[in-house]
Amino acid sequence: MKTTYSHNYYISEKIRKKNISYNEAWIKGRKLIGDKSLSLEQLDIKKLAQVDSNDFMVVWLKNIDRLCKMLPDSLNHKDYSVLDVGCGSGISSLYFLERYNFHGIRGFDFSATLIDLAMQNKNLYLQSIQHNANLSFDISDARDFKIDNNPHILFMFNTFEGEVLERFFLNNIKTLRETKSFLLYANDRCINDLVRFGQVVKRDDFFNLSVISF
Repeated sequence: MKTTYSHNYYISEKIRKKNISYNEAWIKGRKLIGDKSLSLEQLDIKKLAQVDSNDFMVVWLKNIDRLCKMLPDSLNHKDYSVLDVGCGSGISSLYFLERYNFHGIRGFDFSATLIDLAMQNKNLYLQSIQHNANLSFDISDARDFKIDNNPHILFMFNTFEGEVLERFFLNNIKTLRETKSFLLYANDRCINDLVRFGQVVKRDDFFNLSVISF
């Protein structure tokens, strides 16, 4: 019998404030920019391309920690590279960089405006900590994006859905399966559309978090 996952819309204001405060402290402490939400109309995205897209906002950074704890205990971070899908201003990528020892981190986004912010954040962050990191950002269209043939941890939050989501995974599912990659999915509104591509390893029904193996 197919499992259908429901979405929790009832997270208390106390919990929301606690997660937002953590974000604000972490971002301010590193002097990063681009943490304010932006609507599609404020970004350089053509009207037609907005159909399956979502407004930009920064993920609750604590949800990255929650998702990483849901990965198999046997997983060695050094064996995987993070692909931050729809990375926005790069704050989530930098959080992965600071908190976890993955092989490398690459973020891509459809918006040149957001990638410009991500590059500025990369420079601000690396200058302040003198870190020679394997970190890159680029402008890419998810509909045509091809993942290289190495094990990946994909991270997605509030990115695209519908036809774009399907095309992204159809184009890459063979590679994802061959490399035994994983998806960390925050605010997993489209989880029921993705279960045909992989197996749900763990799900946090309260925070709407899913880990999928391919």
